[in-house]
Amino acid sequence: MAVMRGSAPGQPPSWLQRQLDSPLRFSVYSTLTHAEHSPLAQLFQLFSFSVIVLSTITFCLETIPSIEQGPALKQLEVVDFVCLGFFTLEFLARLLCCPSLWDFARSALNIIDFVAIFPFYVQLIVAAMGVDADSDNTRIIRLIRLLRALRLLRLSSQ
Repeated sequence: MAVMRGSAPGQPPSWLQRQLDSPLRFSVYSTLTHAEHSPLAQLFQLFSFSVIVLSTITFCLETIPSIEQGPALKQLEVVDFVCLGFFTLEFLARLLCCPSLWDFARSALNIIDFVAIFPFYVQLIVAAMGVDADSDNTRIIRLIRLLRALRLLRLSSQ
């Protein structure tokens, strides 16, 4: 029996160690981070790029005064929620499948992704607390959302 990294000599690998060394885990991470890994990875990168562009356009449209006061705002918010859901799931999948948490946390592009996603959840918490959505604090949070466009750097660097 081959000893996997992290297991004691002569001991079979633990369930956790088998999961960490799983080829499926490596394949998922490679698909999410390296477009050259497979045709599926290329398709995923194209889809991710499209969601980033859609999210950026939605953010820009939300700032137009006629839309900001109209019924289309609710539809744009739904699109924004769906995009943020995708970004969150993709980030969590990369986090859970990454070979090294330390390297993942130190990566500037992963930090940008986190900072681009985090304000959405801060806004949800602030709204749940009943704070005025038009206050200066929430406007700053909305500006930070523009960092989503920087996610394109991650895609272009692959």
